[in-house]
Amino acid sequence: MHGSDARATLVICGTVPRTTRSEPSGLVRGPDLPVTWLAPIDRLDLAAALAGRHPGCAAALELPPAALASRSRLRGLLARGRDALPGLATVVVSGTMGPEHRGLLVEEGIRIAVVEKLAEATRGSRRPAPSGWRCRNAAWGLWEVEMA
Repeated sequence: MHGSDARATLVICGTVPRTTRSEPSGLVRGPDLPVTWLAPIDRLDLAAALAGRHPGCAAALELPPAALASRSRLRGLLARGRDALPGLATVVVSGTMGPEHRGLLVEEGIRIAVVEKLAEATRGSRRPAPSGWRCRNAAWGLWEVEMA
């Protein structure tokens, strides 16, 4: 819109390509926009390296459904994630996440959880999302954002 003051928030996520540590130049740089690179635990260090090369970029840990099978398994995976990326604050959740998982994510310093679908809210939020945004403040300190 020409002359409009309307602003938009756009988050671009990309999956880290399969490559080896000896081929970091094989990682293609995307457009000159901030990108959050999604990676499983075995490629999180590559996502962190790619994000570190470009201002505004970040990395997120993909949590497989098996990670949500127990609190100790989830806690262990997050610890490994922080070894590869000390400032880890974002995860991508595959599968269903219950209230016990949200509390653990907050305890472990995670601030954003990208989810496949937002579950129905059981109560009103003290921090409602902006109108039309597919996100919610699921627990104090944790935002869930629906993948689109």
